[in-house]
Amino acid sequence: MTKQAKLLIPALVVVAVSATIWYSRISLVWVVALVAAMLVNAFIAAYEDDIPGGFNNPDGTSIPTYVRTVGRISKIVCALLCGTVAIVILAAAARGAIDWITGMLFAVASVSLGAALLCPRPAVQWAALLVAFVAFACAIWRGPAASNTALQADERLATVIAKRNMAPAPLAAER
Repeated sequence: MTKQAKLLIPALVVVAVSATIWYSRISLVWVVALVAAMLVNAFIAAYEDDIPGGFNNPDGTSIPTYVRTVGRISKIVCALLCGTVAIVILAAAARGAIDWITGMLFAVASVSLGAALLCPRPAVQWAALLVAFVAFACAIWRGPAASNTALQADERLATVIAKRNMAPAPLAAER
């Protein structure tokens, strides 16, 4: 690709975006989101073509370095998301929105699934699936009655608020 072509492509993108905004009256945020989604889609398509077994690499002999880098980064991001889910579940259990035992099991399952993403050993992956299965089985076995603590606390709070609202106002002479 020549230097002129490299300069022409961004100029054409700017003109196309400007024309889209002007003629369709779409907000700039939506146009930028649309262009970003198209670029992400193009990157994912190129990535899928370059991975082993893809269109550009059917036998898996030549793996580009960016494929390995993207794979590592995506595994780390997914593991961090699993850790975040575990923190949210523990916070919900501490607040009483879900049963504490079930919350602990799901938090451990989330962390173990994140570890299974980072560690490609079958024993770790099977252990993570087993912990997730046990968490689901415990949630089904214990049922929704185990998480009534949050509902009971909300009912108590509603009763206190109702009693405060029902109290008679002090008379003017008593003030």
